[in-house]
Amino acid sequence: MNKVNVTIVDADQTYIEPLVEYFINKLGKEKLEITVITRRESFEQYLAVLRNIDIVLINRNMYSEQLLKHNVGNIFYLCETEEESARGGIYKYTGADDIYEFVFKNLNDTAKVKLSEERKPNIILVYSPLGGCGKTTVSLALAKTLAAEGKEVLYISGEDIQNYDAVMGETLHMDSDFRTTILSGIELNKAMFSRYLSKNGFYYLRPVDGTLLSAGYRFEDFVRVAIMAKKSMQYDYIVFDTSPAFSDNLCGFMQQADINLIIVRQDMMSVRKIDKLMSAIDYKGGNNFTFLCNMYDESRHICLTEEYMNNKCVPRAFLKMFPGDDNACDEIAASKEFRDYIEFNF
Repeated sequence: MNKVNVTIVDADQTYIEPLVEYFINKLGKEKLEITVITRRESFEQYLAVLRNIDIVLINRNMYSEQLLKHNVGNIFYLCETEEESARGGIYKYTGADDIYEFVFKNLNDTAKVKLSEERKPNIILVYSPLGGCGKTTVSLALAKTLAAEGKEVLYISGEDIQNYDAVMGETLHMDSDFRTTILSGIELNKAMFSRYLSKNGFYYLRPVDGTLLSAGYRFEDFVRVAIMAKKSMQYDYIVFDTSPAFSDNLCGFMQQADINLIIVRQDMMSVRKIDKLMSAIDYKGGNNFTFLCNMYDESRHICLTEEYMNNKCVPRAFLKMFPGDDNACDEIAASKEFRDYIEFNF
């Protein structure tokens, strides 16, 4: 997708930061390429190279006629006073929401087309063959962190025994009507689907009361729900949590997922199990596999090396939180290591 190029020119850095944050939260960073300039000398250097810019938001005091030599789709003037804005421009202290509305009501068609392109949701499959590695805790922290960045996130659990209701404070469970609908093969639209969702920072499919087997479900039923959500719902990310069991259905779903997040640990027994998993999947092929080491203890030896593995595994982050902690989900979501990992990979 072609990104919308936005250049903001104003000497007040503290003013620009919330404005940039608001634009990103409304549109998503995947749609925008934002350049911030706070010094006149930097602006002159920026204009020394021919630019293609969709939107320029510029303080009138920093305006340069050199802009006319560039391919600029839209120019909006930021004014220090309301009297000045009445002569053409935006009163810069009117609020980020009002500035956003004004800008996107007055865009030319080219920028509007770029911004109206349908977003393509990504299915993030979170898996580990290791029981008790904190996979569900990491999955929920991932959903929470992405939602905090302004993304529309849906969490689905395909685990045989779903226990995330305690973390989410959920008292409702999936009813028999949902099972009948899923097993009948009906395609769910957004209105129908919303009846089975709850929201606590992000959307999540309510848990099954009991086990999948006792409730009459199969793993592939929830895979089908995730694929339907991707096709017809307006989500940026669908975080799909799985059981440790490895099966043909899981392997097939890995081929359909946009991102496969594999949770690993550093101890010898865990590493050997991960090594066997990696010999069975095409983690170097077209699918996007990323590895994260949870329950990391820096005082212990790291066995994630070629000395102990035939298939190289390179974790992108090392998390020190333990899944038994009452606030582990919030602690992971707040950790710098995890936020950096999200920024780099998603």
